[in-house]
Amino acid sequence: MLRSCSISNDKVEIFQLFIHRLLDGNVHYKKSIDNVLIETHKFANGESDVYSIDRANFDIILRLVKKAPEFFKDLDIENIREDDYKRILVLFEPDTSMIEN
Repeated sequence: MLRSCSISNDKVEIFQLFIHRLLDGNVHYKKSIDNVLIETHKFANGESDVYSIDRANFDIILRLVKKAPEFFKDLDIENIREDDYKRILVLFEPDTSMIEN
């Protein structure tokens, strides 16, 4: 179980790294990122289900849909903008609203 969680976290971290590289101007990762976002959009809109989404990115897709279902329902997958990628990076930030100071 620990190994499974570790692999999942590694995939998420790599996905985040790809987005950072894309925002820095490296377009080599755009197709890979956009494929995940298209799958996430389809899943959020009910066009696919847990049995048909891409297994390689399963954890990322589920995490994204859980964090921001409306964002992904409305995402224009034909025209993903820089602001969309930045918003997606924010979704991976830890939720500190439950932590008291």
